[in-house]
Amino acid sequence: MDEITKEKVEQYIIAGGNYCPYCRSPEVEQEDMLILDEEDTKVYRHMTCLICIKDWTDVYFLTDVCAMTEI
Repeated sequence: MDEITKEKVEQYIIAGGNYCPYCRSPEVEQEDMLILDEEDTKVYRHMTCLICIKDWTDVYFLTDVCAMTEI
């Protein structure tokens, strides 16, 4: 499996994670299930590219809270 370089990861995050970090295809599928790591307060979501068939995991952190009327 190809490695995801630090540069590719940075570009992927800046772009909002809306494409495959390997081949840059927007044809990605995400698992509905989120995995919570309570110890590290991270949430993980498995992703798959429908074009190059590579897998990766997106990692989410809680950064803020807002009232529902603010959304």
